[in-house]
Amino acid sequence: MTTQAPPPPSAEPEVVEQGPEGLRNPATWLPTVKVTAGAFLIAFVIGAFVIAFSDEDVIRSLNYFFSYPWDFFRYSWDAISSSYWALIKGSIGSANAISSTLSRSAPLICAGLGVTLAFRAGLFNIGAQGQLIIGAICAGYVGFTWDLPPGLHVLVALVAGAWSLVGRFRHARGIEREQLRWLASVERYRDIAQTISARITAECPNIDRETFVEPREMCSTTHVHDDHRLVVIETGNMVFWGNLGMKLRLAPGEMVLVPEGRLHGSSIESEECVYHQPIIPDSWVRPLISNLDASLGA
Repeated sequence: MTTQAPPPPSAEPEVVEQGPEGLRNPATWLPTVKVTAGAFLIAFVIGAFVIAFSDEDVIRSLNYFFSYPWDFFRYSWDAISSSYWALIKGSIGSANAISSTLSRSAPLICAGLGVTLAFRAGLFNIGAQGQLIIGAICAGYVGFTWDLPPGLHVLVALVAGAWSLVGRFRHARGIEREQLRWLASVERYRDIAQTISARITAECPNIDRETFVEPREMCSTTHVHDDHRLVVIETGNMVFWGNLGMKLRLAPGEMVLVPEGRLHGSSIESEECVYHQPIIPDSWVRPLISNLDASLGA
C-alpha cells in the first residue's frame, strides 16, 4: 500500500549536481560514502562483540581476566576471525556460494527497490513484505500446480503474482479516498474535536490523556493509529500535517481529531510543546463522522 509521506515543514529540497562535474566533486558523494562505510563498520563491531561473548572459551576466560587477560583476547580473536571468515567463504567463497547468495538476496533486493522507488517519489510503501509474500505464494502455486509450456508457464506465473496484488490495490485506493476526504475537511474535524473535548469534560474527566512533552524541532514521522486520537495542545506550538498540501498549525488550547488509519505527522515550532492524545471510543466518533459525511454529501 502506498501512502503519501511529507517531509518536515522546515526541510529544504536537496540540490544534487548532475553530470560529470557533480561526480568529480567529492562534496556530492563523499557524505553518502562516509555514512555507508560507518554503518558497515558499526555492524561489524557489534557483530564482533556478540560473537565473542557467545563463545564458551571467552566466557570462561573472564573468570581469571585480571590475572591473565591474554586468554580473553586470544579466544575472542579466534572466535571473531573464524566466524567472519566462515561468513565470507560461505557467501562469496565459491561459485556455488555466490549463486546461493544471489538467489537468497534477490527477494530482499526486489522488496527494497519497491520501497526505494516510492521514497524517491515522495511516498511511503507500507506493506512491502506482505506484498512480496502474497505475490510469491500465488506465483509459486501456478508454477508448481499448472501444466503449461515452459515459456508460457513463466509468464503466467508472473501474471499470477502481479494479479494477487489487485485486491490489495483496491483496498489501498479505498484508504486513499478516506485520507483525502479527511484532509479536505480537516477544519470540520477541529469542530468535532471541540465536541468530543466537551463530552470528555462532562462524562470522562479522568480519561487517560497520554501526555507527551517534546522539544523544538522534534519531528514525528508520518504514521497511523489503529484507534481514534484527539490531539490537544496544552503549551507550545505544533505543525500538524497529513500530506504535502495540508499543514495545520496548532496553538495552546487548539485541537484536532485524527480518526483511525489516517496518515499524519507533526513537528514542534516552540522551545517545548506539551500535548495530549487520548484514545476516543469508536461509539463517540462514528456518529459525528457520519453526520459530517452526510452534510458534505448534501
